[in-house]
Amino acid sequence: MSERLRLADQFVPTLAYGDAIGNDAFELQRLFWSRGVQSEIFVDEAKPEVLAFARSWRDLRPKRTTAGLTLIHMSMGNDAIDEVAKLPGRKAVVYHNITPARYFSGFNPNAEKYSEIGRRQLKDLAGKAELGIADSEFNRRELEELGYTRTAVVPIIVDWSAFDVEPDPAVMRTLAEERTSIVTVGQLLPHKGIHDVIAAFARYSERDRGARLYLVGSTAMSEQYMERLHADVARLGLREAVTFTGSVPIESLVAYYRGATALLTLSEHEGFCVPLLEAMRSDLPIVAHSAGAIPDTLGDAGVLLQDKTPEAVAAALERVVGDRELRRELVAKGRTRLA
Repeated sequence: MSERLRLADQFVPTLAYGDAIGNDAFELQRLFWSRGVQSEIFVDEAKPEVLAFARSWRDLRPKRTTAGLTLIHMSMGNDAIDEVAKLPGRKAVVYHNITPARYFSGFNPNAEKYSEIGRRQLKDLAGKAELGIADSEFNRRELEELGYTRTAVVPIIVDWSAFDVEPDPAVMRTLAEERTSIVTVGQLLPHKGIHDVIAAFARYSERDRGARLYLVGSTAMSEQYMERLHADVARLGLREAVTFTGSVPIESLVAYYRGATALLTLSEHEGFCVPLLEAMRSDLPIVAHSAGAIPDTLGDAGVLLQDKTPEAVAAALERVVGDRELRRELVAKGRTRLA
């Protein structure tokens, strides 16, 4: 009979506050603690807000007992992963997806390099990890293709208590004054299809002149891409209709979800897509492109598009904005899907 798990340490290459992967690691740690399993989080880098909750990966205990396990979270290549992989003891991979290098080509050479390194490291770990844990079926299939013999799907865990705050009153006031507010949430990167969102919104706003688009998310890795996006907005005559919010505090994020008319995501590659869950919890109808893990996460709880041409997206937005019965149906399905 196998020995009961007593230790489950986690290695998260970069730990950040409010980051979906960091939050997942903290939630897993709480689950382990609640079951009497020791668990610490080890990192190569920790952002200042979470520095007190993590230790350097160099402090990882080389447990050789079968009662101990190291979970290695993978979402991008990292120089420390090869060293962690060499340590003795049992290992499992928690795979959040690695954005393919081609999406960084020509605008972020560092991300392009570490995407390629991460893909190689993920494959190398197939021979060392007892289990590959994926947060979507899309990711699980990728692990299987790379040679992981035992795989499982464990959806990403979200701490919803962080969302139980008063929404930013200024944002709520602004949205309440508008008839239609479309929101897109996530990093402003090429694979998120933000350029497609802007083009589709331009077509939609031809029929809904007062509509506004809010692009909510970090621009930290987006410098050259932002130049293109601002040029698109200017060319399409949308300067007064499109707002780039950058990263926002949780109170503002909650306000965008609660006050907007619809969430639109036209990403080309997603390993899970947490904003879909956040929108479902906020009773916000969703229009999404059927790519990557989005169908796995969304199910029937939104309008799923195979075609993301401006015309097709605008038509879907018109239905979701204007059809009250459809909105009620999507909200109800979202609650069921989230549960």
